[in-house]
Amino acid sequence: MKRIYYLVIGVVFLLFSSCGDGSQSGSSYKILPSTSGKPGELLVVLKDEYWNGVVGDSIRKIFKQPQYGLPQPEPIFTLSHVSPKGFASVLTRHRNLLILKEGDKGVYQTTNEWSKPQVVVTLVGKNTYDFLSHLRERKHDLILHYNKVERNRLIKAIGKNMDLEVVDELKTKFHLSMVIPKSFYLAKAVDDFFWIRNETADISQSIMVYFSEGRTTQMDSILAIRDSVSKSHITSETEGAYMQSERMYPPFSRPIKIKSKDVIETRGLWRMAGDFMGGPFLNYCFYDVKNNRTIFMDGFVYAPKLTKREYLRQLEAILWSLEVI
Repeated sequence: MKRIYYLVIGVVFLLFSSCGDGSQSGSSYKILPSTSGKPGELLVVLKDEYWNGVVGDSIRKIFKQPQYGLPQPEPIFTLSHVSPKGFASVLTRHRNLLILKEGDKGVYQTTNEWSKPQVVVTLVGKNTYDFLSHLRERKHDLILHYNKVERNRLIKAIGKNMDLEVVDELKTKFHLSMVIPKSFYLAKAVDDFFWIRNETADISQSIMVYFSEGRTTQMDSILAIRDSVSKSHITSETEGAYMQSERMYPPFSRPIKIKSKDVIETRGLWRMAGDFMGGPFLNYCFYDVKNNRTIFMDGFVYAPKLTKREYLRQLEAILWSLEVI
């Protein structure tokens, strides 16, 4: 790039009454093909008469709601549909499956049923009422579950192809551990600031890690510290330009859990004051008791010609991997 140098999520997903990994039968393991589909996609297997009625409407309302904190509307998941009669061949290999079928009411989850890595959630009901009841009771858990699966896939994949030199820099200088892809390079590392970037012809992805003394939990304070740090360190080629949080689109904060840590998640938009640039950001902050400091982890994307949901999800996965060492 020529310019610059996404309640409690960690809650255990207990809604399923049966589970298994689907990767073995008896004492012998299946040899499974790789999954099909792209990150953020969900394939729904459901009879057409349900899909074209209120059950389909409910599914679309759950999974096609806008992802908060993006400059243009994008759904939290990209939905596709197939009837049970058409569910065969490559479609059975899709990475994320939601199956609704008729039978005695129940909820089941399996992994690696027809491919690997794959997650399959099956909602069983006798009629429209049962399906709507499932969706109403489990809509939040379903979103959390599929998001968690996608995030963990990314963390695992990145962990196999890390930039160990940059990882070691973060460990040595700040006593933190994080999975960092080889596509990212170290842009800056000073006393209280660490910045890595991934730059291509079409996108810019960045992660900042910075600190404040004591405990910081209020959104106004979180944004004020973010704006102060980004003003000092994130600029563009336009003289005098600097990054700030966009207050005309109010950022949204909520408490979550990451690996048992109490974390404040903030999603919003950033802009380059004095220049024509902007995009989404994702910020996590938590109190580091051992060192009496608040750690801020911040990811932001610049991709003016492209959708941004999955680029931000990639940064989310990296940020969720951070550990104090």
